[in-house]
Amino acid sequence: MSINWEDYEEPLKKPKNPLVLIGCGVTAGVLFAGLVAFKKGNQGLSQKMMRARVIAQGATVALMVASSGYVALTSKKDPVVEGLAGDLDKTRVVIE
Repeated sequence: MSINWEDYEEPLKKPKNPLVLIGCGVTAGVLFAGLVAFKKGNQGLSQKMMRARVIAQGATVALMVASSGYVALTSKKDPVVEGLAGDLDKTRVVIE
């Protein structure tokens, strides 16, 4: 009895948004640089790096949210989005 390993191999998937991965790398790099500056006693550079980390982290989160919204709105295979779009056409709001 032999196992056919080719049946179990999954193809590598390309990331949907490589900018998020780049943002995570930049955030980690800036954090590391800030910690090194802090350890060396350079408080000014450490503060600047920590501020840059917050900006990089915020940009990464914004990219994640924007790409999730884009994928959700452009995906035609997502039944939730299609269901919501169909419900909006049928819904009327009555204010009394």
